[in-house]
Amino acid sequence: MNSQIYKTRCARNLAIISGTVLLSSLILSFYIQRIITFFILPIYFFVLFALLCVSFVFSVHLLYKWDGKAGFPALLPLIINIAAVALLIVLPFRKISNRLDYSLFLSSRLEVIEKIESGELMPDGNGVVWLPAKYAAVSDGGAVDLVSWYDGKVCFCFYTFAGMLDSYCGFAYLAETSVAESDSFLEIQLGDSYGGGWHVFSGG
Repeated sequence: MNSQIYKTRCARNLAIISGTVLLSSLILSFYIQRIITFFILPIYFFVLFALLCVSFVFSVHLLYKWDGKAGFPALLPLIINIAAVALLIVLPFRKISNRLDYSLFLSSRLEVIEKIESGELMPDGNGVVWLPAKYAAVSDGGAVDLVSWYDGKVCFCFYTFAGMLDSYCGFAYLAETSVAESDSFLEIQLGDSYGGGWHVFSGG
């Protein structure tokens, strides 16, 4: 019985750790993908999903092994795993991640825009502004693209995912500005508005 209790506690702890780490990683994916390379990121999430699957199988196995006297403690690991899977299905992780990214870096991105408009930061011939180390985290790849828009406006494009194979997304600040027209060939589509001239954008 002591062995079964120990295994049940291990199953409970494994369920809590695997579920919490996976859910947190999905919410913080905008930050993790700037630390982990594009090639390692799928492996990272595959390991986390595999760990959750192992936890689920382990909890079912232990429940089957119990003789019915354990009660709720034997059910708890399975309940935690089911709750984690339910949250994976229900929660809009992309929207949560975008909102968190937007809130965390808004002030720094506005500072970058001010420096570009004042001429302190200058775009190159392709409409790309390479950011100093202080602001490198506000845009994946450490750069901001300036894209000419309709009615003489300019989009300041901050990446949350610079991507590969011409796939990219992020936040665009759309405004009338004195910045010279951009020669960027970047093609973007504006999505949800966050107010104040900010939009989600994607392309590729």
